[in-house]
Amino acid sequence: MDNLSDLKKGESAIVHKLEGGECMKSQLRSMGLKEGSKLTVIAREPLGGPIVIKTHNTTLTIGRGRAHKIFVKK
Repeated sequence: MDNLSDLKKGESAIVHKLEGGECMKSQLRSMGLKEGSKLTVIAREPLGGPIVIKTHNTTLTIGRGRAHKIFVKK
């Protein structure tokens, strides 16, 4: 299983598991990112910057630290 930070620009995947504290998981879910959600990587900022994704017609910017805690299946 990969995490969000492993995906390349243009790749799509399904969210399998969110790790981290309940506060972080709650924030991600409130933005529409939850288990079973399909996402597509729109951009990857250089030098360890954030990852831009699209899910449910919403564009989100996810920091690399959080991206490591979002596990996906391609």
